[in-house]
Order: sequence, then C-alpha cells, then structure tokens
Amino acid sequence: MDIISAILALDPNAQVSVNGESLDGITWHDGNPNNITNDQITAKQAELQADYDAKQYQRDRAKEYHQKDLEEISKKIKDLGLENDLINHKGLTPGMLVTLGEQNILKLSDFADLASDELTGSLDEIKGEKVKIRGYLEDFALSKKEADELIMSARDKIYKV
Repeated sequence: MDIISAILALDPNAQVSVNGESLDGITWHDGNPNNITNDQITAKQAELQADYDAKQYQRDRAKEYHQKDLEEISKKIKDLGLENDLINHKGLTPGMLVTLGEQNILKLSDFADLASDELTGSLDEIKGEKVKIRGYLEDFALSKKEADELIMSARDKIYKV
C-alpha cells in the first residue's frame, strides 16, 4: 500500500505529500501534529496491504458470479427466442431483454408496436378510481422520454420509408 494511504488511515486530516516511494520523501505540510512515526506508517502499510490481499478472494468471486450471471442471462435470452434485431437494439439491457421475452415480445417489430406507457407504466381511471397499470420495463427506472426514444428508433428500423 502507498505511503499516503497509510498516513491518511492513521490521520485523515494529515496535510502531507510524498516524493517517490520512500519514507524519506515525506513532507509534512502541517508539521505532523500527531507525531506519526515511520514505524507506524510501515505497520499501517502492512495492515492495509494484508486487508487488500484478504479481500482479493471476494473480488475474484464477485467477478466469477457476475460472469456466471451474464452467461445465464444470455442463455435465457436465447431460450426465450428473442430475435437478433431486438437483442441488438441500442439501449436495451440484457435484463430488459429477458423481461420483454417473458412478455412474448420477441421481435423488434413487436417492440416497435408498443407505446411508451406499456414500458414505463401509467395511471388510469376505472370507475372513478385511479389504478396503476404496470409497465413491462418499470423495474428498470426507464423514463417516458427514454422509452419513447427506444420505441421510435425501433420504428425507424422497422417502418423505413
């Protein structure tokens, strides 16, 4: 771990700079009011490095799980039968594609025929009461503008004049 990180872990308010990788290159701009010693810095560096090394396993596992999730999502997209033009439509994430496939929206033309409210959700009034109508992609926090842009770009591809 670098010297600055060790010093700031010992004293977050330290005003210091380091020239190079040596403890001899430390310049205390605040006069080192906590009298941090080189031995303390070296010990803190070792502690921070040990902590970083111990967490490497967690970082590696997180990458593996992320890769596995991506592979599972890709397989699910394929199993749902989504067509490549929809899969490759700019702005749709793998999660969105799975959700659309589960709603039997498998082709870009199916997507182009949607209204933005069908993606984002809307409120309707039934017998004088407001009712929430859930959108297919509501869980993805898609704005109405973003939904409109996705649909219009799909229509541009499908209904070329």
